[in-house]
Order: sequence, then structure tokens, then C-alpha cells
Amino acid sequence: MARLLKLLVSSLALATALNATMFFDNSQYDEDFVKMQQLMSKLTNNFMSDMSSAIGSYPKVNIQEKQDKYILTFNVAGVAKKDLKLSLKDNVLILEGKSNSENETKKDSFIRHEIYMGEFRRVIQLPNDVIVDKMSSKYKDGILTVTIPKVHKKSTYKVLKID
Repeated sequence: MARLLKLLVSSLALATALNATMFFDNSQYDEDFVKMQQLMSKLTNNFMSDMSSAIGSYPKVNIQEKQDKYILTFNVAGVAKKDLKLSLKDNVLILEGKSNSENETKKDSFIRHEIYMGEFRRVIQLPNDVIVDKMSSKYKDGILTVTIPKVHKKSTYKVLKID
């Protein structure tokens, strides 16, 4: 991916340099260069945002809301239970951990490298209707499931007088 980014940036720099150094009337090319620069900018921005979202939101999580509870399911494949730390502070759930690779390989030998290795931290703001004292968690086969009960609200029914 780094090679692709270098290629994109180099192409953009070359296009800009060519556009600026041409000594003839290049008005017919200006529009094409502007379009190319816009496309290159979109491409690099999309690439960078994909990378930041992939790294910034690890591990991935599914959040379900049921009538009486929230269920958060974290995909922490390859992470040992002992390397996970789950904490709660001011209705903010924090999952921290470290994933290790048992057999380190040189990065240069990879054709594609998408599996994140290293320390991570995922922070999730919980809603106000949770009972944090009764929160539970279970780890099995690389999946961490956190169950948080909701405050049971009784619905009230009242007939209003219309004036």
C-alpha cells in the first residue's frame, strides 16, 4: 500500500510539474490537468481515510440493542485472553490489548499486509440507560462478547384531558 501511495503522490507531483513548466499555450490542457489533479486528490484522500479507519477502529465491533440489553461483539482473532483488558469509566467502555505474531516475517516479503499486529485500544461511549454493575463479558475463539443490561423503564399510560 505504501508503494501505491508513493506512486500516486509521484504522479500528482509530475503532473503538476509538467503543467507548470510547459512553455507553450496549454490552455487546452489546463482543464484536463485540473480534472486529473481532482481525481488524484480524491483517490489519495479515499486511500488515506480507508487506512486510518482500518487502523483507528481495531478491533471491529458489532453492537446490538435488544429490549433489555446491549450486546457488543468484538472480533479479536489472534489475541489471547490474557492480552485483553476491558475497563469502564464514566460510561465509556475501553478495550485494550496486544496482538502478537508468533513467527515474525520481514515486511518486504509480503505481497499484501492487512492483519494488524501490535497494541490497540477501542473506546466506545455507552448510552445512559445501562446498568454497568451487571455488565458481563465472555471470550471464546477470538470473539469477545460484552453484555450490558439496560435500565428497565416502565411505560406509563395517562389519559390527558383536552381543554
